[in-house]
Amino acid sequence: MKLPFSNRKQSIRGDLLRPFIISFLCTMVLMAGMLIIQSQKMVDQVLNELQGEMLTMLDRELDTRLGEAMRLSRISHDAMKNNILNIQDQQNRERFFAMMVQNYPNVTMSFVGLPNGEFYGARRNSDGSIDIGRNNASTSGHSEYYRIDEYGSADSLTQVFENFDPRIRPWYTSAEASESLVFSSIYSHFLFKEPTITASLSYFEAEELVGVFGVDLLLTWLGESLRELPIGNNGLVFIVDKNEQLVATTTEDEIFRLVDDKSVNVSIHDVDNSVINSILSANQPYNGDLIINNKPYMVAKMNYIYENLDWDIYIALMKDDFLEDLKITLAWTLVLVAFITALFIAGTVVIVKRIVDPIIKLNDATKKLEQGIYVELDMDHHKNEIYELNNSFNSMGQQIIHHLEILEEEVAARTKELEEKNQKLKDLSYTDQLLHIGNRRRFDESGSFMLELANRSALSFTIMMLDIDDFKVFNDTYGHVEGDNCLITIAASMHDSLNRKTDLLARYGGEEFVVAITHLTKEQAVERAEHIRKAIEDLKIKNINTETGFITVSVGIAYVAEHQDLTLEDLVIAADQAMYTAKVSGKNRCEIKVL
Repeated sequence: MKLPFSNRKQSIRGDLLRPFIISFLCTMVLMAGMLIIQSQKMVDQVLNELQGEMLTMLDRELDTRLGEAMRLSRISHDAMKNNILNIQDQQNRERFFAMMVQNYPNVTMSFVGLPNGEFYGARRNSDGSIDIGRNNASTSGHSEYYRIDEYGSADSLTQVFENFDPRIRPWYTSAEASESLVFSSIYSHFLFKEPTITASLSYFEAEELVGVFGVDLLLTWLGESLRELPIGNNGLVFIVDKNEQLVATTTEDEIFRLVDDKSVNVSIHDVDNSVINSILSANQPYNGDLIINNKPYMVAKMNYIYENLDWDIYIALMKDDFLEDLKITLAWTLVLVAFITALFIAGTVVIVKRIVDPIIKLNDATKKLEQGIYVELDMDHHKNEIYELNNSFNSMGQQIIHHLEILEEEVAARTKELEEKNQKLKDLSYTDQLLHIGNRRRFDESGSFMLELANRSALSFTIMMLDIDDFKVFNDTYGHVEGDNCLITIAASMHDSLNRKTDLLARYGGEEFVVAITHLTKEQAVERAEHIRKAIEDLKIKNINTETGFITVSVGIAYVAEHQDLTLEDLVIAADQAMYTAKVSGKNRCEIKVL
């Protein structure tokens, strides 16, 4: 018995509409979901890598600054131990500390405090001038500061601090009971009224404390370094010490307040910043996502430990800062997909109503399939509507793929932009921007690698420390612009004097350069250093207010002929000591120290 056509039509329409609509919707949902998930994963991965690069850069910056202060305290300690520094010799003492502050622009003050209350050192003023300080019986227990002359000796009195006792200062009390280098707690500098940290090292003779050496670093530079990081419009970076005090931050929050004319670090619990408070209250011990003020943040935490310092560094990046363009494109794509889906459903309903014969053939083919007979139906050949439907679907697919490609291009462009910024940060961190040669960081990393390679290959290793003689006099006479030109000329001369690609030239700081060379004999090392010194002397750069009348350099050489258990720092210290010997021996000369 044949069923009425209307009943067959109603059943066939439902059977056709459901699979088409469900399949299409599932495909769109799956594609949209995969697009959202993969885009989010890609951005999360890039942000995670960016956070890692920033944490690494901060770690290296802190190591560089704190390591410099630590090395300078050690240099002062060793200079006294080796009788290079004589505390009782006023001229020797004052020139030593003044030269140290002059040669290291990151250092605020270098000094020594004695158990009898005496205090000696040198400081850098806010205008860049250098004062030397003394506190002994001749000053009646007051700290007197004098502006230095061109020879590094006391000239005119500039300031007096009455009843200054170094033995009660935080840097002294933290170091007097220890034989190793320690960093003081953060305290208010008695002169600059800013948060300060001091690298202190006690000096003992026959188990009796002789003095405490210290190098001051103001912490205001740290906040400035944090603000240069690429954290977006709403990201932030902050550092907290083990006493839960705010050390530095990229926000406008104060890190210290003046109380009784002294700066006091702000407790992290007193900071009125919802993002900082939310991060600390979450107390996440690892990297992860965090919702703050209904906004998604990616938070990274690193525990920074250096000697006795124990700081927590937090980096919080708001994802919306990096996802804004992606979200707009994604929203339009979803709107278009929804619009196309609506058109597809409407068109399918209309077309199904007009399909009769193809459905009958499909029904017949289905019945045959139940019998195990497969018949392929070329519906496009019999019905133009099916052909048009296929073309419409292909067109829709092409549009979806096209928009996916646009979205992927924008994600790729954003990823490339972030990678270029990371590469730019890396390039800036390895090159001196004025002289276009390696910087201190480049030397620390490449020099260590060269030393390790020389040790493995049983090759000699040479470090040369070069310091421009009377460069401050040159700057005072001709100005800092000519000073920069002088540095550029000398760097170019040194570069031309190094004839091997494996030779390493870097600016160590200020007017100080360092050279690392492998596979030389002792005589060749001295000859190479003398060649560099002579080439600079032959430049005849005028410096009229000096004995020679021209720019010269003093060179200290540290030479090791074969494998020894020495570090790059050991060789740098030896070369620096040899350079100091060249300085005190008349300048414009080379001195070598064989290890």
